[in-house]
Amino acid sequence: MPRILELLRRFDVPASFFVPAVIAQLYPDEQRAIVSDGHEVGMHGWIHELNSELSVESERSLMMRSADVLEKITSKRPTGIRTPSWIAAMSCSKMRTQRESLRYL
Repeated sequence: MPRILELLRRFDVPASFFVPAVIAQLYPDEQRAIVSDGHEVGMHGWIHELNSELSVESERSLMMRSADVLEKITSKRPTGIRTPSWIAAMSCSKMRTQRESLRYL
């Protein structure tokens, strides 16, 4: 990660990193470095689960837990998600509509 961040810094390129919450917990300093350099950390599931196979309630719960963990680590609430299974399930749309935390999918 340090080499990627250095390259982005050198060319003044902003980036978004979509991180599973469990990975963020394992490597919190990397997430802080990303945000410190002005980049975005977005949600990418809890542990890269297949959200398309989860109930709406389970998916929403994991997404909110993920957002909470990322916010605790980086001090910034994530505003975007890139779903682990490439499918934006119904709960993602509902979350966005309800303006719970997402600005984009």
